[in-house]
Amino acid sequence: MRSIAVLVVALSLGQSASESLRAGLMVSTGEANTAAIEGAPLKAGTPVTVVIDRDRQEVRPGTIGRRLAASERLSRHDLEGPYYEIIGEFDEYDLGTVAIVVIGRAEVTRVANSVRLRLKVPPTEVQARSCASSEGVHFTLWAGVPLKSRRLWHAYLYAGYDTESTCTPEDYGGG
Repeated sequence: MRSIAVLVVALSLGQSASESLRAGLMVSTGEANTAAIEGAPLKAGTPVTVVIDRDRQEVRPGTIGRRLAASERLSRHDLEGPYYEIIGEFDEYDLGTVAIVVIGRAEVTRVANSVRLRLKVPPTEVQARSCASSEGVHFTLWAGVPLKSRRLWHAYLYAGYDTESTCTPEDYGGG
């Protein structure tokens, strides 16, 4: 099974360079794009970069919308908030996708079928990866080439059914 993931990369306005990269997951539905992003509250209007992880990763800009009291769809997968609406241009092809969320507008460079995001705060370059385990999907951000560099962030989404595993030990343990 090839998983589809959306990565939202966001660097909050006024965040100091000493703060670490923040990330979370987003689901895109016909009614809303909802993300669970742990940490201090984010202001509406904070810019985000959305990376859709398919066979060829795609990038879309977005912003943090209103803060949401709850998200039944994210909380049933043990993804705790705070929850946010993500505002952006998502087409029907994106509906039903699951998302990784990190914070700010990134410079984007294409590397074959992947993208490299250059973030200014904290200054770093990241690449996204998703893989299936036996019953869910692992989402990761890496400080360089996935599986060969330091893993910066990880989240797991339980699928509720068996999937064909595509993950490596590095996906689970980091670099």
